[in-house]
Parts: sequence; C-alpha cells; structure tokens
Amino acid sequence: MKAPRKTGVRIVALMVVVTALALPLAAEERIPPFERFPRALGAMFGEVTGTGLHYHRWFGPNGLGITGGIIYQPLGAEMPWLVENTLDYNVGVAYHRRVYGDEFGTGLAGSLYLVAGGGHRGYIPVIRTYDPIVEEPVPNGEYAGDYQAAFNLGIGVGIEIILLNHISVPAEFLYGAVFTPTASDTTEWLRIAPTGQIGLRYRY
Repeated sequence: MKAPRKTGVRIVALMVVVTALALPLAAEERIPPFERFPRALGAMFGEVTGTGLHYHRWFGPNGLGITGGIIYQPLGAEMPWLVENTLDYNVGVAYHRRVYGDEFGTGLAGSLYLVAGGGHRGYIPVIRTYDPIVEEPVPNGEYAGDYQAAFNLGIGVGIEIILLNHISVPAEFLYGAVFTPTASDTTEWLRIAPTGQIGLRYRY
C-alpha cells in the first residue's frame, strides 16, 4: 500500500524540479530581440542622417546610429539616370530613445522611439549643356559645378519592426532643417520641412 504513495511523491517532486528548471528558460525566451540582439548592420535611406551603410546599437533604452555613403562618377562616364552629381557623399549620426517595445508573437517584435540626428552632405553637381533644338545633351557638354556643402538637423519619432528575430525595418518621421551656406541662391540657404527615413538591417 505504501509503494504507490512513494511513487506519487516522487512524480510530484520531479514535476516541481522540471518546472523550476523550465521557468528561467521560458523567461529568457521572452526577452525581445532588440534586447537580445542590440547591434545591427544594414542600410539607411534618408535626408537628415543620409543614405548609405548603417550601423545601430542599443544601450538599454538608448540607441546610437551611424550612416555613411559616397558616390563618385568621373565626368564623361556614362552615368545612371539617378546620379546627378560627379561626387556625392554624406555622413550622419542619430540618437534614439526607446519609449516602448515588445514581442508580439513568434517572429514579430517592434519598438517605438524618439529620434534626434544630424549629418553633413557634400556634392559636386554635373552641369549639362543641352541642344535647344532637339533638347538633348550636347556630346562632351558636361562640366563640374561648384562644390556644395549641406548640414542637416532633424527630430521626430520612429518605429522598428523586427521579423524573425533578426530582420529589422526602421521607419522614421522627422521635421528636418537643411542649411546650405554654399548655395548661390540665398533662398536655398535654409529649408525646413517634414521628411522620412527608412532602412533595412540585420540584428545580431
């Protein structure tokens, strides 16, 4: 009569031990990916902090992003239709403050954050001479314009969607100011307008 009782006690004790061991594992699995994988590499596209290769790092609720890119095409070379400058580079930094973040299910997480950033862009435009009759560029009619330097500042809000624990898609809405002291037209020295930024990164 005592053997079944001892067996039952052993089973209960085993269940308690397994539950105690499983609780820390379950708690660890619920840590959102932006905390488990605070670093990210990828690309960012925007005006305030620039377009190019991008690095991001969370330090608790605080984050830092760095973006940099460059395009150079010699005069006379066949340029893609998107390239209007013989030289175009930018570098920017951004500070992020996470105000909310959570994991919404398997493979889906997100965060809401405030963002403030700035950057510098320098470029040399390509000036093309056009035939007034056919309205097409004149052969060998390209020359480099004056170097332009722009300085950007912006502040706003952003969201980060994280898929499959690693694929990060940040999207930001900012009010940005662009100061271009080298512009020949004084009306182009300062411009303030809403703008957006978006990126694609891999968290690790």
